[in-house]
Amino acid sequence: MKRILFFSLLAFSLQTFAQNVPCVPDAFNQDSLFGLWPDTTQNLPFVDAGIYYETYVQLKTPDVASEVPGVPPQYALLDIDSIGLIEALGLPAGIQMSCNQPSCVYDGNSIGCINIFGTTSAVGVDELEFKVDGWVTVPF
Repeated sequence: MKRILFFSLLAFSLQTFAQNVPCVPDAFNQDSLFGLWPDTTQNLPFVDAGIYYETYVQLKTPDVASEVPGVPPQYALLDIDSIGLIEALGLPAGIQMSCNQPSCVYDGNSIGCINIFGTTSAVGVDELEFKVDGWVTVPF
């Protein structure tokens, strides 16, 4: 009984520790155009069912609205104030995310990092999509 309790406590401690490993933005990305690395549709490491998973997604926010595909021309020259990550769509059950910014809000032209972690029993291919809100600076 003591062994089961010990191993359960150890497994819980390891998972808690792993979730608290800081996600550190890669300063190399500061000079990049905006984007996510690795690409969330092709290059994230595979998740094995029943095995703890942890990976990091690096991000660079846009500086001006023209960097964002599909922005109407009349808004193209507006400065990006900030981008807020609202949720990640398509995460399998048991997989969570946390940002290196407590509120998941990043200033325009800044770098950040998102930790994706957890254990899932789901098997299959999931398309991960980040839902964001963006704020721009409008000159008067």
